[in-house]
Amino acid sequence: MEKKENIKVFLVEEHKVMRDGLKILMSNQPGISVVGEADNLNSTEEQVPQVRPDIITVGMNINGCNYIDIVKTLSKEFPDIRIIAHSAYIEKSFVSEMLKAGSCAYVHKNETFAELVKAIESAIRGDVYLCPRVANIVMKSYLKEFSQKDTSMDNSLTDRERDVLRLLADGKSSKEIALELYISTKTVDTHRRQIMNKVNLFSVPELTKYAIRCGLTSIN
Repeated sequence: MEKKENIKVFLVEEHKVMRDGLKILMSNQPGISVVGEADNLNSTEEQVPQVRPDIITVGMNINGCNYIDIVKTLSKEFPDIRIIAHSAYIEKSFVSEMLKAGSCAYVHKNETFAELVKAIESAIRGDVYLCPRVANIVMKSYLKEFSQKDTSMDNSLTDRERDVLRLLADGKSSKEIALELYISTKTVDTHRRQIMNKVNLFSVPELTKYAIRCGLTSIN
């Protein structure tokens, strides 16, 4: 998905100070505008169909509601809208649950505003994004879990499919992989589908773990 001329963002955040701060920062960010805000789930559900945002950012502690359930609800009701988790939690298990719930990006609240912008731009392209702080913790956890290198990579993978798998595991988007390998994004997507079918894994996090186990990539 190409970056839009104007990305419309809806803010869901309990604290007005945080919402006001984000609105000010986003008003100074070219190509991004805040089209609505809410401090609870009901208000969000009422407003979103009217303002039709491209992105919903969800902050923590929305008036006592379960954060994961909020994301699940929004992703189910508005499947065409990308959801970004803007959280103070950093545990790998929580991040995984947020991604399963429907969030396409996860940015820790101690990160800079620039990281939130990266997440927004990544989400609008259809990619998954983890801020560096979270990505480092998640990958270290995966490395610990799979400390014994698994060399049993499926021999049916071609050399080009292994290249695509390695770059996917390194966090590259389809466009970035296409540029690096001098192929089209359509070809990248074809390779990705073939890899998933061959190894019977159907998400980027699962493919990343598989690539780590097989020694195709490592996290410093």
